[in-house]
Amino acid sequence: MKEYSSELSSKALPGRTSNPSVVGSIPTRGAMLMHLISLSLPMTLRATAYILIAWLCCHVMMAEEANQTPEPVAQDLPAAESSVSVEESLLSAEERLLAARKAGDSLVAHLKSNGQFIYRFDVKRNLERNDYNMLRHSGTIYALCQLYEATQHEAYRETAIKAAEFLLTQVRTVPININGEARELTVVVSDNEINGRRQSNLIVKAGGAALGLVALLYTDHIRGTTTYQTQAQALGQFLVAIQMPSGNILSKYDVDREKWSEWQSDYYPGEALVALGLLQRTYPHAEVEDAIHKLMIYLANRWHLENESGGKRIKACDHWSLIALEMCWPHFKDEKLAPLTSPGKDVWTRDRLLKEAIHYCRDELNFLVKEGEQTGALGTGNLGIAANSTRLEGIQAVKRTARLATPDLLSEWEQSISSCLRFIIRGQFTAVDQDLYNTSIPIAGSFKRDALMRNLRSLEIRIDYAQHAISALLNPSPPKPNKLPSQDVLPTQPTE
Repeated sequence: MKEYSSELSSKALPGRTSNPSVVGSIPTRGAMLMHLISLSLPMTLRATAYILIAWLCCHVMMAEEANQTPEPVAQDLPAAESSVSVEESLLSAEERLLAARKAGDSLVAHLKSNGQFIYRFDVKRNLERNDYNMLRHSGTIYALCQLYEATQHEAYRETAIKAAEFLLTQVRTVPININGEARELTVVVSDNEINGRRQSNLIVKAGGAALGLVALLYTDHIRGTTTYQTQAQALGQFLVAIQMPSGNILSKYDVDREKWSEWQSDYYPGEALVALGLLQRTYPHAEVEDAIHKLMIYLANRWHLENESGGKRIKACDHWSLIALEMCWPHFKDEKLAPLTSPGKDVWTRDRLLKEAIHYCRDELNFLVKEGEQTGALGTGNLGIAANSTRLEGIQAVKRTARLATPDLLSEWEQSISSCLRFIIRGQFTAVDQDLYNTSIPIAGSFKRDALMRNLRSLEIRIDYAQHAISALLNPSPPKPNKLPSQDVLPTQPTE
């Protein structure tokens, strides 16, 4: 791992010279100017001055590079130019994997001794924030497991396992009110000791249980063990228990107040369906199969509403529901889908599910910016790494699911996907950035909040930016089962 990381950190991207006199001198002078400004200018003027200096450094470097012929580096990524158009060549599998590995290396470097990650880091202030989010912690384990499967690089596996061990410290059995009855159920808690918030109550989120289940099962998968079977099945029992007759699930529970929140997450249902789909692939059970059919129809009805809106999104793109379609696809049966159809509506079948998902993705791809500085972004002004990466995760999942039924999608969507991936890679910190910002932690390979500079928060690092970018770059299929089925009894659902 050290050899690989040092190789990456010692090279600049093509279009960036590897001459130390250029890479080192300009950023160093810029850093000195920033320091002088911090001593002389009032706080209100510093931010503008910092941005102007960074811009000036980049342009001075580009001017110096124009007089040099840098050595080509075959395994590095092509430089992202603002004039790029969607008609460029497709991003190769090697280029995608290299960017994913750089991001994975940054996550490995940001793992702490207790199994937590450096969750959020302010690059401008060189400051680690003290908040934490267990959903994103679990999602990062998921991405590292995918990266290990793609590379067989041991550091990613070891990091995922260490992070899973920390996740287990947040898996607890607590009393949950289900239909007026307190039941002892296994959940992932949002512990105030680590989340950095001042609230005193213990909070349980359905999304935490869902992504925790995915992380534990996927970690078992890459280890070839059943170490976390008990915890994973118990988290699955919780998700089935909180499903309502509509198919939707309850979102957030206050353990101390013994009360469910009226707030409903747009993403927890999709996360829960991914989790239950993976559980069904690993430890099949009849009640889980029933639950995934009901939850899929609830989400598919939302797709249909969006598709009928004429291309205008009612809610943000729900990539988790699209990933869930692929995860659960082998288990869907027309005879179980049809009875869940609302009266007077077209009957739900596997074929209709796929058609609605394809329609949903096509509408999303129609937002692709095709020229100018934001070329590749899925929507004008949509500069966020996570926002673009998550959309690609869902779109590529549907594309994989549809590859046999509609092979034309392989070519129809590929150019748009590649263009968006190039846009995302523009938001990845480089070795040049490491020298420029001189941070106390390694940032090369990490993804910033925004692919293009929108404000000073655009330079923020958070683990889910890398998580979603890795998954989008790898375009991974769901893991194949390598466990024995279990017939543990699952609890029944609550009433709405």
